[in-house]
Amino acid sequence: MARRFDTIARLWDVIGDTGIGFCLDTCHTWAAGEALTDAVDRIKAITGRIDLVHCNDSRDEAGSGRDRHANLGSGQIDPDLLVAAVKAAGAPVICETADQGRKDDIAFLRERTGS
Repeated sequence: MARRFDTIARLWDVIGDTGIGFCLDTCHTWAAGEALTDAVDRIKAITGRIDLVHCNDSRDEAGSGRDRHANLGSGQIDPDLLVAAVKAAGAPVICETADQGRKDDIAFLRERTGS
């Protein structure tokens, strides 16, 4: 519905507090060219919440507009940025990665986040 954070802000202004949740997708954020370093803080400033994180790497460069998920550590996103976003969000996480390698992705996140 909205790719860039400024568009999300306009959409959220219209939606208001209707009980709709927010899912932060790391690959979508990356593809939009939004910085992952402060993405959680910026989204929480807009929506007041993050209810779910789809954690995945990206096969393509930042700002490409392409949503092509990759297993953690095999794409363009620094794994430390992914871990930091997951920790900062404080929400449930789905590893939205390929079947092959997903167990390793989940183990990596559990080890790095202590969950």
